[in-house]
Amino acid sequence: MPIEGLTELEIINGIFTSIFVFVSILIGLRIILKYNKHQIKELITVGISMIFLSTHWWGNSFSFLLYIAFNYELETVTHLIIENIFTPIALILWVYSVCSLAYPTKIRISLLIITPVCIIYYVFLFIGLIVDPEILVIPLSRFDTRSTILLLCLKISALFVFTTYTVLFGLNLIKDGDKIIQWKGKFLFLAIALYSLGGIGSMFLFSLAELVILRLLLILSSILFYFSFFIPDPLRKWVIKNED
Repeated sequence: MPIEGLTELEIINGIFTSIFVFVSILIGLRIILKYNKHQIKELITVGISMIFLSTHWWGNSFSFLLYIAFNYELETVTHLIIENIFTPIALILWVYSVCSLAYPTKIRISLLIITPVCIIYYVFLFIGLIVDPEILVIPLSRFDTRSTILLLCLKISALFVFTTYTVLFGLNLIKDGDKIIQWKGKFLFLAIALYSLGGIGSMFLFSLAELVILRLLLILSSILFYFSFFIPDPLRKWVIKNED
């Protein structure tokens, strides 16, 4: 079987990364489906952005699953496209969602600010794809690549934009007089903190223990992102009880 030829690190990495990707996609879809009940169009853009924000790990997950199922290894170019092509779209959708929900008068200026970032991201991505993928990534193992300084700068820039607008949204929620909405803001702050830590840490991954911890942080961040929009009833009751 293909799995017998994998190292312990490759197996653990593939499993935990796939769990994170699955959880992120599931949560994104749940948020999108909430539109049917609440008729808030921003739930669709939020859900899609949540799904796309996990794409940095799709290459690893898809490579692992394809190898296990079909003994097929993704090429570096395909890996690079899967992990990066949706990032600018995720940013635009997230910024639009945050501004539409909390700062409607800032939608236009915000999109004008991040559009150049997205264009630059795509320019360097396609230059790498056309000229030489190793401008952007260096293959490390059967499923993994390491970003070069150039791609790291692009990813960190995208993360900075995402974090900035998430913090602004969280501040808006915490200022609300409703205690439940305030807790949604707290969950959002914790979610972005864990996502940033897990994302940045993944760029400089070294050991098996670090990998497991970072993937668990990312999985938890996805769950907390969901709580920042929809708090489950048992947790809602606990919050109300402890606030009284």
